[in-house]
Amino acid sequence: MKKMRNVFILLSLVLLLLFSAACGSKEPAANGDNNSGGEEEEAIVIAGAELGEHKITVAKLKEKYNPVEEDVVSVNSSGNENEYSVKGALFSEVLENLGINQKDLPAIRFVAGDGYMMEVPKEVLEARDIILAYEINGEPLHEKTKPIRAIVPGERSMYWVRNLVKIEILEAATAEAVSKLMFLESVVSSMEEHDYTYYESIDKAVLCKKLPLPEEDDTVYLKSSDGLDKNEKAEVFLNEGYIKITGEASPAYLSPNLPKGMHVKELLWVGKADVGILSVEQGLKYFTPVQKGEAEGILITDIFQEVDMADSEKYLFTAVDGYEVEISKDDLAKGVVFIKDSGEVTVMFDGLPKNTTVKGLVTITALEN
Repeated sequence: MKKMRNVFILLSLVLLLLFSAACGSKEPAANGDNNSGGEEEEAIVIAGAELGEHKITVAKLKEKYNPVEEDVVSVNSSGNENEYSVKGALFSEVLENLGINQKDLPAIRFVAGDGYMMEVPKEVLEARDIILAYEINGEPLHEKTKPIRAIVPGERSMYWVRNLVKIEILEAATAEAVSKLMFLESVVSSMEEHDYTYYESIDKAVLCKKLPLPEEDDTVYLKSSDGLDKNEKAEVFLNEGYIKITGEASPAYLSPNLPKGMHVKELLWVGKADVGILSVEQGLKYFTPVQKGEAEGILITDIFQEVDMADSEKYLFTAVDGYEVEISKDDLAKGVVFIKDSGEVTVMFDGLPKNTTVKGLVTITALEN
């Protein structure tokens, strides 16, 4: 009896061990990854104002879209080249499935899992394919940089965003009508300057958050003298940005915390709500200079047209020292803005009294009718 009891106990222990082993074992994932959050669950979000949010997994990219294989070359800001063999799905085909044409988009923004962002402008969207790569050099990316990498053949590596988790479809860059226009050179003359290292040069810059822009509106419009324009989130512009005011490509919107693809060199003007700030230095490159009397500069009417200045019967021109003069709408065409040898932004009106000339011009305000 005692012997049978011992056998029973032994059999029970064996069965218990077998049951525990069975419960503790798991079928390996098809991709060899036993962790949750494997390839089947990895996804990116495509988001836009009209689209809402659309999630697509890496597995769906492989299953639904024709694979594209291409040998590509990445070129960084230093000119160094790296060659890769990539495999993935075309972003344009994903968009087509959502009823969107890539070439019709004004811009998109890649967002990485670590918060890195890169805006892709319209000219790149029109000219280049974008590959949502899930395999590089024969190795699945989900094992290294989840979930995929954006590849833009023919463009600098700053657009090749790793750990891509979101693609934002941006609205066309627009600016509101301006009722108060300021001039950058005069604005920054009274601001605190900071040293800013720009490549091998130490230039001067001012903080964007110190610019006299209104609190209203959560978007800032930026335009360069080469015609590039974009909308930037006010939070990013104000909290992380600088306006570099000396040295190469100045004025320039940039930040050491932002990727270079988000910088705007040779900044013509910025706008927030109904306030604009324009650089006369870049305006002389952007507009066709004219000769009015002894001054060569930019027509007031050209500037007003560019910034969509509010219509008014009278405008108030104000200098940094507080001097003011009112100019009627009918006399605007006589006005020209230029920079004196002393560096002062100046406006003069051909045929009007000398007291209408404003040295150190800082603001033009549309007066209420």
